[in-house]
Amino acid sequence: MRKIQLFCILLIFVSGCTTQRISFPHLSKADNDTLNNFDAKISQITSEFTPQQVKEILGEPDQIDAEDELSIKDQESVWTYEHPIIGSARFIIIFRDGQVDLLTIASRDVFGKSHYLRRDEFLAPD
Repeated sequence: MRKIQLFCILLIFVSGCTTQRISFPHLSKADNDTLNNFDAKISQITSEFTPQQVKEILGEPDQIDAEDELSIKDQESVWTYEHPIIGSARFIIIFRDGQVDLLTIASRDVFGKSHYLRRDEFLAPD
């Protein structure tokens, strides 16, 4: 069981380490395209973005202010976008002073514990 858990976690991290398009042989072409499209969109978001600019790229968030474990002093809101393919992953944006203050990828392990990663730890560098 531990080997399966480790494999799942490594699969998520390895997907962020590749410099090419992410491709999982067990996923359909449509799912691989969805995975790469989402990763390309979140790569566009920077700390200068306003909430409106984020919405233009990612659309409405799946949740607002629902991330209890993550807080920044004087944060205005926390937006969460569920990953469209990796069910245990979500993209989190924290706004302060009318713009993006923090971007993170959160992934839950099989025990339900969240692990927060910098975007560069999850996505391939340009």
